[in-house]
Amino acid sequence: MCFYSEPDWIAQVCEEEEGIAPADSKCGECGRRIHKGQWRHRVEMQEHELCQQCEETYDDEPEPCEDDKHEYGETFEMDTCERCYRLRHAVRQVEESEGCTGSEAEPAYGGLYDDVNNGEGWQHYADAMAALRIPELALVPSPYPDDVFESLEDDYPGVLDWDDDPADEFVDIGGEG
Repeated sequence: MCFYSEPDWIAQVCEEEEGIAPADSKCGECGRRIHKGQWRHRVEMQEHELCQQCEETYDDEPEPCEDDKHEYGETFEMDTCERCYRLRHAVRQVEESEGCTGSEAEPAYGGLYDDVNNGEGWQHYADAMAALRIPELALVPSPYPDDVFESLEDDYPGVLDWDDDPADEFVDIGGEG
């Protein structure tokens, strides 16, 4: 399907980090709580690398703005829980297998569920993950008919018999969804 978008702005600066959350936060994809000490992926984006006021008026002189008064344009910050991070990358694998490349191969940050639901739908990704034997199939969100996994097993025998079930790697983080 490829995820085409026309953003209001494009980040010149994008920093990503994975690791232990230093404080409680919320997943920008599913809304679940990420507790301090749990794994999380963080992305921080900034529209411009340089202060727009300083760059426009003082190209060769020191920046005249006070440290907290610089204008870098739009900014975006988001934490993602491990489940959504892995699901996002599984969606990307499916998209790349279907010919999408670059940023078109994954939904916009914060848009994983909406972009998939408004596009091909989760059933498409569940079928493709099964065919590609992507273990994150177990992470595909419900609701689906109770027999969806039975039909996948019928169509792709043995696909649900992986030795290393990714669902076992997650701990219920509780909190509100």
